[in-house]
Amino acid sequence: MSIKEKLAKEDGTHIYCYKQGAFWVCYEQSAYIVSLSKAYKPSKKWIKNIAQEVVTIGFPNTALQQWLHEQSVKPIISTEVLNVFEWGKTFIAEGYVKWKNAIVLKENKTTLHRMHIEEEVKGFPLATCLLYKMGYFNSNIKKIILYKNLKQQHNKYLLR
Repeated sequence: MSIKEKLAKEDGTHIYCYKQGAFWVCYEQSAYIVSLSKAYKPSKKWIKNIAQEVVTIGFPNTALQQWLHEQSVKPIISTEVLNVFEWGKTFIAEGYVKWKNAIVLKENKTTLHRMHIEEEVKGFPLATCLLYKMGYFNSNIKKIILYKNLKQQHNKYLLR
């Protein structure tokens, strides 16, 4: 099941837990609902193929069993890779939005690399920037571009 399909199920009335490796993972509204009763650390990541931020929490099977016992919740669907629980309380969307907005986005290497490249090519013609990002320049030409960028910044500073 793709991340897009998992997120499409999220409605605030059910809790969806997906088995991923040794952990159970809840997404978005399900993660929020579980976090109301357990202090799991949520993680927010940018998912490129769906172009949105996604919040998850993960926990081992023993923690899931403990949470089920504490909450007196029984699964309405239970397989080796999916557990679905009925959430018998009112879902408060404002609380979920505040919770999600308060979580800091985890920046992966790809995000940091993209930000670094954007900083390096700032101030150059669009064609040069596109070619640079696509990897058409060898390291010597990249050094020249960086040098020109520094020189342009220095000249702007001197003209002030």
